[in-house]
Amino acid sequence: MSTPIDRPALTFEDFFDPVFSDLLLMAMVRDRPFCARARGIVQPGYFNGEVYRALCTALFTYWDKTKRPPTADELAVVVAAMAPAAEQRSVWARKARDLYDTDEVSPESINTAFLGEQLAAFAQRAEAAMAVAAAYHELRTFDIDATARALRRIQEIPRAFDDLGIDLRADWRRFLLTEETDTFPTGLVGIDRPMRGGMRPGELVVFAAAKKTGKTMMLMNIASRLALMGNLVAYITLELYDIDGLQRFLAILTGKPTNQLREYVPSIEAVMTALDRTTEGRLIIKEFPGKSITVEGLDAYLGLIRAEEALAAAQARRPARPVVPVVDYADLLKGPEGLAEWQEPVEIYTALRALGREHGVPVVSASQINAPGFGKRDLGAQHLSASSRKAFVVDYMFYMEQTSDDYEADRLVMVPKENRNERRDLTSYWRTQYDCARLQEISKEAFERLRPEDPRA
Repeated sequence: MSTPIDRPALTFEDFFDPVFSDLLLMAMVRDRPFCARARGIVQPGYFNGEVYRALCTALFTYWDKTKRPPTADELAVVVAAMAPAAEQRSVWARKARDLYDTDEVSPESINTAFLGEQLAAFAQRAEAAMAVAAAYHELRTFDIDATARALRRIQEIPRAFDDLGIDLRADWRRFLLTEETDTFPTGLVGIDRPMRGGMRPGELVVFAAAKKTGKTMMLMNIASRLALMGNLVAYITLELYDIDGLQRFLAILTGKPTNQLREYVPSIEAVMTALDRTTEGRLIIKEFPGKSITVEGLDAYLGLIRAEEALAAAQARRPARPVVPVVDYADLLKGPEGLAEWQEPVEIYTALRALGREHGVPVVSASQINAPGFGKRDLGAQHLSASSRKAFVVDYMFYMEQTSDDYEADRLVMVPKENRNERRDLTSYWRTQYDCARLQEISKEAFERLRPEDPRA
């Protein structure tokens, strides 16, 4: 007969020790900003000992009502009322007053920075242990995606505790007079210009187009250019086979037709040799079947690349590069369970943007246009498949417009409409080279000279 597996229990050694408990509570009752920050991550259950848990509960109960720490007398009264027996009331009240005793420990001697660092690290471990223990206990039924989301929130605990934000009066000079944040230019002027020179960390950039218009081609051209400029790029394909993606990238880099690459092996070798000499950029192509992976699963996969990059960087004694994800395309990611069709893509887009902000990289993807938008000009959010609300989440939405005549003439129009910066017309015009998967920005005059009856003119 099998033996039941017990849920692993936490021991007294897993909780705050008395010295840390005293110092932490002293800091919270004496330092209002510290108390405000600690309130968001401390649980009374972190404390070892009934009186400490009662003190924390009383402190937070008072804080939630008044938004200030209690005085010594106020805390003593609340804690005494929580004592389980009459003979403990005076002991608990005295313990509360001891937290304010400046003769024993002065406020200046309490290192709140150290306490905060230790507290955030402990809260991470405690919350992660509870999440994993709950999953272990419910091994047959627990929601993997929900657990992954919980663990991602846990990773944010130190940032939530330490980063209060930008203080307008104290920090304006530091931010205004320093260089602007890093950018990730694509090298394609018609794309970079609306984004003030390139993508910023944490921005979600999406290209919307009908089927067979060139979404994948655009994403691949951007991915290859990012890699050429030294970035570490992960191209996630949810539609193509990875080997097909490889062939298209080779066509983009060499300018040779995709279906004739075997005839140009020497040219490919020459390009690869040149890349070795000119850039440290790297492009990884990974295939996942459509609707088989969530954003959390995608982040876990990217974590493998980040770990490999961290090891390589340490060996080479250089900074590790972030991984820039290009997702072909977001509509084919798996969303949270139980949502309506129009809700799922919005949650996917929100999670993708959060992923970019967490890791300090832009996220590039694409969206399908619905049937009423096929072959039309002047596309807008109403033409996005599944939900127009996707346009509210992105930082930049580029609409790739192509009529039937445009398709025959190997051309398309790019119009950035959902744009967090520029509002003026920044339309660009492009020649499509489908045989080698390349896009070339051209002038409006050159665009108009390309005719369906003579598309190569």
